[in-house]
Amino acid sequence: MNRARMRTRNSSSEETRIQLLTAGRELLIERGIPVELKSVSLVDVAKAAGRTTGSAYQLWKTQEDFHRDLSCFALRDTSYADAEVFAAVLLDHLTKGSPLPWLLRDTANAYIDAVSRSREFFVFSHFWAVAIDDPEIRSAMAESYVVSDAINAQLIDVILDAHNLIVVPHLTKAKFAAAVGSLSEGFVLRSKVQPDAVATTITRPEYPEAYRTGWSPYGCALEAMVNAFTLPNPEALASGPGVDSA
Repeated sequence: MNRARMRTRNSSSEETRIQLLTAGRELLIERGIPVELKSVSLVDVAKAAGRTTGSAYQLWKTQEDFHRDLSCFALRDTSYADAEVFAAVLLDHLTKGSPLPWLLRDTANAYIDAVSRSREFFVFSHFWAVAIDDPEIRSAMAESYVVSDAINAQLIDVILDAHNLIVVPHLTKAKFAAAVGSLSEGFVLRSKVQPDAVATTITRPEYPEAYRTGWSPYGCALEAMVNAFTLPNPEALASGPGVDSA
């Protein structure tokens, strides 16, 4: 077989592999949590992808091989739609020139609402316990976190620049982003197990009356984190008005 034909065959096999894995990932999300990988068979996936079962078994000799590949693919191929929701609310507040506390309150509420309704997130979280003891799954999950942390870091950059803030010297933006992501995941998972503990609405008497209500525990925690992890930008203070306040 000449090299050109071999490259064509390899390309075709990889295209089929991606189509089948994508179909498998959609089935996982569609079926939601609780989900078992064994419930997503190669026969189901081949049918969903419009491929023959034989083409699937040419790529994976066993269901176990397919499920391992699907696990890693599902973790790496995440849509990050929740970040899009956060960005949309953030843009709206920046356009309005909202003070930082109100921006944090509303973006926090929108973000948690989006994540808590995301089947994709709960499929992702299903693999956490597995990742502790499985290096391959842990590596795939870590790759996904690199992307999500980078997205969070960009959003944090926008917020800090708009409000003349910088990250405290002993902390990097990457660590800041990882902390924000960890905080949100923890609140979402806890809200599903013990909703009364974290889904309450908090009144903030220290703020003007129009902005006292509508605070979630996550919004308060996010505001506390931003206050602890940032400082006024000295360059901005030297050249103009300082950081906005409530």
